[in-house]
Amino acid sequence: MDLAQAKNLFESAKQGNPQAREQIFLSYFQPVFRYIFIRTRQRQDAEDLAQTVFLKFYQSLHNFSFQKEPLAYLFTIARNTLIDHLRKHRFEPIELAEQLNAPEPLSEHAQFDLTEFLNELDERQKDCLILRFINGYRAEEIGKILNLSPNNVRQIQSRALKQLRQKHDTKQ
Repeated sequence: MDLAQAKNLFESAKQGNPQAREQIFLSYFQPVFRYIFIRTRQRQDAEDLAQTVFLKFYQSLHNFSFQKEPLAYLFTIARNTLIDHLRKHRFEPIELAEQLNAPEPLSEHAQFDLTEFLNELDERQKDCLILRFINGYRAEEIGKILNLSPNNVRQIQSRALKQLRQKHDTKQ
């Protein structure tokens, strides 16, 4: 969906159009869910929190102005909702590939719990890596979501990956 279509969709949702709200949910649920799931490592909690994000979004829709990417607005709500949730709960480690229904890793080097390594990174690094490698966004899109330049996003990703490689190599 291009920016003009998204703007029309969000304006229609602001007017109370239930089909527009449903289309927003269908279009943006998966990226929001994936972002939350990687951070919580619990499928049910991620689904519940993603739904909470959209409820908060719909409640604040009258305040939404189309000055930046809609996904940036949703990720801000998701990040804040997630922070509140994580403050209240602690999670047991799980096998990430199993929860995502991903295929088994192909090499021994890939057989580690990604979330264990992500927990070693700061919040901005986590966000950049999750948006890039889990949600598949390009640096330009991540920059719009996180209010960073694409070059800054690439630099953060590069440093985070270097840090993860070093930690992985020391654990072997």
